Amino acid sequence: MGVGDLSEAREVRRLFDGRKLRVVRELRGLSQKALADAATVSPAAVGQFEKGRSTPNARTLLALAEVLRFPIAYFRGDVADSQREVPAFFRSLRSANTRELREARAFAEIVRDFTLELEARIEMPALDIPRMPAGDGQVSRDDIETIAAKVRELWSLSPVEPIDDVVNELERHGAVVTRAQFETEKIDAFSVAFSDRPVVVLCSDKGLRDRSRFDAAHELGHLVMHEPVVVGTRTAEKQADQFAAAFLMPEVGIIRFLPDKLELSALMALKKRWGVSMASLLYRASTLGVMSEEAYIQAVKAMSARGWRTREPEPLGPPESPQLLFKAVAILRDNGVSEDDLVTLTCLPVDQVQRICTSTAPTRPKVVL
Repeated sequence: MGVGDLSEAREVRRLFDGRKLRVVRELRGLSQKALADAATVSPAAVGQFEKGRSTPNARTLLALAEVLRFPIAYFRGDVADSQREVPAFFRSLRSANTRELREARAFAEIVRDFTLELEARIEMPALDIPRMPAGDGQVSRDDIETIAAKVRELWSLSPVEPIDDVVNELERHGAVVTRAQFETEKIDAFSVAFSDRPVVVLCSDKGLRDRSRFDAAHELGHLVMHEPVVVGTRTAEKQADQFAAAFLMPEVGIIRFLPDKLELSALMALKKRWGVSMASLLYRASTLGVMSEEAYIQAVKAMSARGWRTREPEPLGPPESPQLLFKAVAILRDNGVSEDDLVTLTCLPVDQVQRICTSTAPTRPKVVL
């Protein structure tokens, strides 16, 4: 399918949205100069287009769309969309470079756009993720324990039992969860708190169910507690980790089962029951005061000596699978909407529609050699 023609470009330029141009450029991993060179315009012109200070003429818009391999229709913006200014919470801003981070966030933007187009045609779960701001870093660990317990209560989850499927809980309450592979493996997971449909992207979990569950709970912590102003801070990341531990392993439910020293059989049994890593269980035992600091340090050293800091025994099976978009697309297909129709409805190129559909397909077990 082509990107469009000059006639369509003339129509779209009247409602041209420069921020969409930036999103697509970043999604394709291009700098302003690289895009400008390929489209035979100046980098300054691209910058002006993206900031909304000028509008490309029809021929230039067509050239930009062809370089970016994106339908011209996507660049139409009926109203200003402040959601495009929402930053992403990444686990570590130091590990991946700026281009990689922008590309990843742009993918979340495309997922949101795709979701909103589907939602215009089918009913999806209402957004029901509570907001309990953690403030400027003065919140205590006990406060975060309380916040995590309150989310469980609001979502009618048992205060003392493991959560069967963390990803499913996020989706049942209105978040969109997807899995994605990027060029770099330095991006573990991230989230963008769009006010209409928050997007959680799970990435390099090494195929580990326990790690993936913690990642999902960590991103939920951001959605519940954090404002954009704290994006990228150590405090916010630490608080999200504390939330994830409390959400997955509530004190009232797990404290009596945690060992006060390294007991492998007990840890393996708890890992299976709670769906978390042995490392997380050890740290939880330490933070809750069940295990002394000395015992915790010895336990960590023993785990390292066995090579278990990178690959623990007793794997829990494949990571949890996102279902929301997969099922939504299936409903549309059952009602006669083809992949070509999805491309037309969403104004996204075929490669991105396929990428989104693939990233939300059920997780298959991975062969480990």
